[in-house]
Amino acid sequence: MKTEPDSAGETPDLPWTVYVDDNFHYMDESERVARGRFATLEEAIAECIAFTRSSVEENGDAYWNFGDDPWVMPRPEPEVLAAALAAHPEWPREAFANGYFSAKTYASLLVDGKCQDDWTRPRRQE
Repeated sequence: MKTEPDSAGETPDLPWTVYVDDNFHYMDESERVARGRFATLEEAIAECIAFTRSSVEENGDAYWNFGDDPWVMPRPEPEVLAAALAAHPEWPREAFANGYFSAKTYASLLVDGKCQDDWTRPRRQE
């Protein structure tokens, strides 16, 4: 079901938007793209995690120069983020240290091999 935006341009049933900034065009908002709208914060964060993981797998150590940096808008209230994190103990807490998902912190964990869960480990070529 497609939901029409209200007068403020918001889609009430899909309040969480994932945007992606391109590290190659750092700070260039004209390169920003909307990846999708989501009904729950958990869905939006899961999209960010999967998208970051894919970008790290594709770019490796060059992620900081060429990778994608997804983020969620609006920034979640602390209690909303806490509830999402409680529901997903597999998400690396370090990536949420500033009160929101940080793709760059998560990418650092992946590149450094510091994620403990198998599903978060980048696939390494041997």
